[in-house]
Amino acid sequence: MVTQFALARPLVAFQASHPGLQLRLRQGGAEEIARWVLAGDVELGIVAERESCPELAVEPLMRLPNVAVVRAGSRLARLPRLPWRVLLQQPLVMFPQNYHQRWLIDHQAAKRGVAPRIALESENLGVIFEAVRAGLGVSTMPALAVQRQRQLATVRLETDDVLTVAACTRQGFPHSRATQELLQHLRGSLTLRH
Repeated sequence: MVTQFALARPLVAFQASHPGLQLRLRQGGAEEIARWVLAGDVELGIVAERESCPELAVEPLMRLPNVAVVRAGSRLARLPRLPWRVLLQQPLVMFPQNYHQRWLIDHQAAKRGVAPRIALESENLGVIFEAVRAGLGVSTMPALAVQRQRQLATVRLETDDVLTVAACTRQGFPHSRATQELLQHLRGSLTLRH
């Protein structure tokens, strides 16, 4: 998910500056990506940092505040903050299990002893945005992802939540030169201040 709005430019710029290098991106949830890294299927993963895994070296790259995403003009869009009890009463348009946004909803629902009402589940940002525009439900997302999205509004969550985007690699395994250079490029392109 983060690749679509935060990493696209840095990755393309890296590829352009390394024309002989072949860059291959795979999409998955944080847990799936961590498994790929641990199995040696990929050398570098970009994940939502939630829990540390002792076999992984995890380096935070950027912090993104999460917000509720609602249809512009709706009564929810006029709220200064969206209480969790109100958000959890809405039909939800969410990412599948193992994505931070889904974990966030499931975690908040469990704290309140309610079951989230998932109206639509997708890994695709475009589908999620269209469903919210159509009034099928609300979602949560890093605020940066919603910039320049027409007919959508963001509302601060009742309790602030931050998605920490991190690079993960296998502990004790040397990085290829390409991975070292990509990590250095991402460190310079992304900022922890978001």
